[in-house]
Amino acid sequence: MSRLRSYQFKIMMMAVIPLLVLFVFINGIYFFAIDEIAVREKKHEISSTLDSYQHSLEVFFEEIQHKTEPLTPEETAIFQKHPQVGYFILKEIDRLKRVAEIVLEHHEWVNGQGYPRGISGDDIKIEAKILAICESYDAQSQSRPYRPVPLTYAQAKASMMAQRGIRFDADLLDLFFTLLEQGTQKGRS
Repeated sequence: MSRLRSYQFKIMMMAVIPLLVLFVFINGIYFFAIDEIAVREKKHEISSTLDSYQHSLEVFFEEIQHKTEPLTPEETAIFQKHPQVGYFILKEIDRLKRVAEIVLEHHEWVNGQGYPRGISGDDIKIEAKILAICESYDAQSQSRPYRPVPLTYAQAKASMMAQRGIRFDADLLDLFFTLLEQGTQKGRS
């Protein structure tokens, strides 16, 4: 994987963290704490685990991430493996085992139509439900090769609210937008 692609991957992986941390902190849901020192201590282990998945990541970035047209069924199948790839990377690090489980479940839908395991409702960890909301909002509010113009706040909210109780936990989604709107109002005053 080229150095540029590696940086893009790291940026993509970290894009939702500020939203996620804010959402979790405000609600008092302290579901995991990534100790910065522990992560630094495990940097070599993380790097070597990432190296073992280099081919999968290259396929993801080169063939899927930058496409402007719809994914083929084969590409969709590759894309839908990314929660498992993240899980296999993170589960090797003792302090990140809980985070690994969250990553594995972050594309599960509350109605059971998600992936990779097709679990639903309360079987999905609350942390994974929160990550799904934050990641989706971030993706919709950023430009993408298939959508060069980001959605407006109102468009992103409408898109996500259409999936309320289907893809996203209804109560968490309502709370997410309430918090975003409260934060926006405070920023204006």
